[in-house]
Amino acid sequence: MRPQGGKALISRLVRAGSTETVEIPGTATLVVGNPTGVTATLRGAAVALPPVPGKTISRITIK
Repeated sequence: MRPQGGKALISRLVRAGSTETVEIPGTATLVVGNPTGVTATLRGAAVALPPVPGKTISRITIK
């Protein structure tokens, strides 16, 4: 996850079954590998992780 024009907030392989919580300062881009195996929420609401066509990642903007 990277805020606009900033350093990555988190960039690592996350173990299955674990939970990560990240404070987002404004707008950020979230890139997830294997989006079919990931569940994401933002302020308690589910976040859709649509795959990038032809790839095994999802790239979304979080506000």
